[in-house]
Amino acid sequence: EMIEKVFESKIFNRLYASLSKYLSQKSTRTTSLQIMQQMTPLIESFFLSYHHTFNNKNDVAKIQTYMKKLTALQSGLKTDAEIEKERKELEKEDERIQVFCNFVDKNKKGLNQLLRSISQQSFLGLLQPIIMNVPKILDFDNKRLYFRLMLKQLKEGRHYGSVGLHIRRTDVFMDAYRQIMGRNPDELRGRIRVEFSGEDGIDASGLSKEFFELLSKEMFNPAIALFKPSANGDTYQPNPMSRIVMNHLDNFKFIGRIIGKALQEGYMLDCFFTRSLYKIILGQPVTYNDMEDYDPDYYKNLKWMLENDVTDIGMTFSYEIDYFGKVEVKKLIPNGDNVPVTEENKVDFVQRVCKAKLYEEIKDQVDNLLSGVYEVVPRDLLSIFDFRELELMISGLPDIDVNDLKNNTDLNGYTKDSDIIKWFFEIIESFDNSERAEFLQFVTGTSKVPVDGFKSLMGMSGIQKFQIHKTYGDVERLPTAHTCFNQLDLPDYPTKEILHERLMKAIKEGKGFGFAQNKSQLRSNNFLLNIIH
Repeated sequence: EMIEKVFESKIFNRLYASLSKYLSQKSTRTTSLQIMQQMTPLIESFFLSYHHTFNNKNDVAKIQTYMKKLTALQSGLKTDAEIEKERKELEKEDERIQVFCNFVDKNKKGLNQLLRSISQQSFLGLLQPIIMNVPKILDFDNKRLYFRLMLKQLKEGRHYGSVGLHIRRTDVFMDAYRQIMGRNPDELRGRIRVEFSGEDGIDASGLSKEFFELLSKEMFNPAIALFKPSANGDTYQPNPMSRIVMNHLDNFKFIGRIIGKALQEGYMLDCFFTRSLYKIILGQPVTYNDMEDYDPDYYKNLKWMLENDVTDIGMTFSYEIDYFGKVEVKKLIPNGDNVPVTEENKVDFVQRVCKAKLYEEIKDQVDNLLSGVYEVVPRDLLSIFDFRELELMISGLPDIDVNDLKNNTDLNGYTKDSDIIKWFFEIIESFDNSERAEFLQFVTGTSKVPVDGFKSLMGMSGIQKFQIHKTYGDVERLPTAHTCFNQLDLPDYPTKEILHERLMKAIKEGKGFGFAQNKSQLRSNNFLLNIIH
């Protein structure tokens, strides 16, 4: 109790506010890691002081809300007046909440550098009570390390026998299905050992790796009809018509178990899902913007509705689906086929139809897939990732050849000799693998690199090279991306430093799936994106 009083004192808050300011000033220098290491005892005591805070659900909710508001303030989507108003609102929050949030926000880069340099035991001791509630403070590589350490910790003190699988190469899917589904969840915690029929060889992980690769390709076999491709053919979503397949829901549970086992054992799957499915797995809300990744044409229709007068278009709160030649009418609300879409209710229509198409049509399939995943990997542990990071966890970090990307980029409004284009590729070259993957996800919707390189990059209408379009006017706005066209809209920033800062902000915060031309439009569109949950 006495320790808590010390930690909650104003003197303590001022101490860490001063430490945060000092570290922020040093964060741009090459000596930042050395300084962070020198300050490690103070930083550890800072996080220790908040351990009891994270046992209080109300305080956790306040911190999460504060962090979201900080992100919104930094997004570039608000006017100066709005920023000033929200800053004043944040200043009314409890001082301890302010100190924590500002400390981790301003010093994220240095904190992640520090975490990479300390022991695994110190890593867990420092962050375990905090990371589950504020995962945003970790970079992807540190989240991945935390995930692995926690899975290892869950197995400590318990012995699990190996999961032996005897697989025929001619029937990988069904052989794996029968043997995996014949085991209970506790048995599945053991390590998989694979033996291919008629082949000699001991599985020292190589055979298991090949098994996961082969199986992940079979999941999307059109003959099985469990998944359907998105418009560009690179990503997949459960097939609403999968009910034609016998035991189709058990098949989805099996696939969920396979995804869970791959995550648990660190194997990569050769599969890429739609953005909306990753969000659903994580329990995150889908937005109308996610429709662009799945069905760009339908997305454009919805976008047109939101931007134009729909008074006389004759639509109702219903839509049609073609079930093997038979047209079925789906009602979004009771008697929806008799309720017209108007200017007053069009946002509600967009919200409902996106939820129906992206989730409700495939609810049974998705629920069974999730059931399988969570039997192997705890749901709350997966929740530390965002949807882009989950794709990287399942499918692995791609090998992105920047020169290949550069040689297969179409420019509009710029030339290869434009300073900003030179800076752009220098920045991409400086990125590590995870940052390059996040960039690729930002501009194309997936981290998947075509087998033949970027000359074969697919768009909504076939092969579509990466494009950079010059945007004119306000250089304060962030770069925006149109994933169905593999297109980046890039303002002509005056310096390389500003370009780097704006590009990273757009990639990391997930903004920029946009169509706005100024701050007013950005605010309007951002409102529409955020209300659709």
